[in-house]
Amino acid sequence: MSTLRQVLGALAAIAVGLVIIGGFLLWVVLMIAVASEPAHGAERYLTIATVSHHFQGSGYCETNPGLGIEYPLSRHTYASAGGYRNSYCDPTAYVGLGYETRAFKWLSAGGEAWIVNGYGDHLPFPAAAAIFFTIGPPELNLKIIRVPVDKAPDGRIRFGFKYGFAAAQVRIRF
Repeated sequence: MSTLRQVLGALAAIAVGLVIIGGFLLWVVLMIAVASEPAHGAERYLTIATVSHHFQGSGYCETNPGLGIEYPLSRHTYASAGGYRNSYCDPTAYVGLGYETRAFKWLSAGGEAWIVNGYGDHLPFPAAAAIFFTIGPPELNLKIIRVPVDKAPDGRIRFGFKYGFAAAQVRIRF
């Protein structure tokens, strides 16, 4: 039993170390993004996480405050990083990559994928992907994010538009 405790203690120490390293890397990414100039023709955004809606039932935190940044890598691609309160009321940090194309002046669409933490056993792996669209002028717009996947009570991963959640962010160009 003491060997199991030692192993669990070592795993806990490794997890704490990874969270500290991940937090430091998130800080570095945010500082570089704020201090540098965006790619030509691309836009840099402050993102404010707000609310979500879960399609498979109640019992989730649907008020999800948070802050993030989107930093352009090219005209259509960007890196993102930030933090928010997730659907299980736990803090989550993320880093990701996205693709966005503007269809009209006030409408764009794209996809994004992230490495995330804070979900524990609720995610089979620490990653997520979504599609999104934005409504509003480039200076200030609403981003609707759709993640069409969830974990069933029996542990199965379910895909489809009747699963998962939709979330809203406010984006402010800077």
